Amino acid sequence: MKSIQEADQDGRIRINQVKGILACLVIVRHVDGFLELIPWLMVTLSAFCSYSFFLLGFLSNKPKKFADHMRYCLTRFYRPLLLFFSISSILFFLVYRQSTITGSLIHYFEGLLIQSADAFKNASGFSLFWFVPAYVLLTSLRALAASNKYIFRTILLLALGFHFGIANYLSTVSTVFPFSFHVVLYCYPVCLIFERFKAPLISNRYVLYAGFVAFVFSCLYIAATNSELYFSSSVFPGYDDIWGILVHDVCALSSIPAFSLLYSTFRSSFIAEIGKHSFEFYLVHQFVNYLILHILGDVRGYWSTLHIAGVIVLTMLSIILLKKAKIYRHIFSRQA
Repeated sequence: MKSIQEADQDGRIRINQVKGILACLVIVRHVDGFLELIPWLMVTLSAFCSYSFFLLGFLSNKPKKFADHMRYCLTRFYRPLLLFFSISSILFFLVYRQSTITGSLIHYFEGLLIQSADAFKNASGFSLFWFVPAYVLLTSLRALAASNKYIFRTILLLALGFHFGIANYLSTVSTVFPFSFHVVLYCYPVCLIFERFKAPLISNRYVLYAGFVAFVFSCLYIAATNSELYFSSSVFPGYDDIWGILVHDVCALSSIPAFSLLYSTFRSSFIAEIGKHSFEFYLVHQFVNYLILHILGDVRGYWSTLHIAGVIVLTMLSIILLKKAKIYRHIFSRQA
């Protein structure tokens, strides 16, 4: 039998590998040349990639106190976000010159204030920054709800409303919602389900097999019906498509045991390292992706797999170089 320490270590590696797989699939989702080969892949990957990462935000057994959590988020998430957003905004202005200095500054401060996908993209050319403030808000709501049962009930009722129709109803204006709070509220009820059943969803052998089957069938349904769920562009199933809402929930929830099952048969230290550094990977890969686009051009067809592999390998190499340069710890703090 494994010791408690070995079991804990094995569990951490398992989760890191799940995160690593999800991070690699995010790369696949952003390479248009490869998506053209499989027309239904975009809608399927969009159904669970970001959603599953939100669920994993509820993995810890007990949320921090709200004040402690906010201090942690400022150093762990917002310090690197501000740096990468500022650098990309400067490069975007210098390279593309799509606006005057005044206009670019206005877009930059709008990005800092609103922190939505559109606001970030207007300032920096990258919309993917939206995920970081949304993740922080989601985990902050968890910490806030844990402090008072009435706050918890209020957040839950509001979240259920957004999950079952309000998010879709407000989709035409929700692209400017600060911190993508409509996405956060949409995901919150399902995150609570994951929090309640996370132990069997990650490690119970029978649940892993059942989750794998549920994941395959939910992905097939989403692909066959083109059931869309795009968080960054505020596309949600409507209140008149309850079945679509529930299938997307099942898809995200079952993706965790499905990828966790792979750990039992296929273990990769490289993918686990990607998962261990998934936040860093998420921020850095955007720059690497555009660099490869400028080097290789817009590669299409099966050659686009070289683009995907290049982004994954060079992103991890960039993270290793940051560590070697000893500036990593000044940018990315892991202290709780």
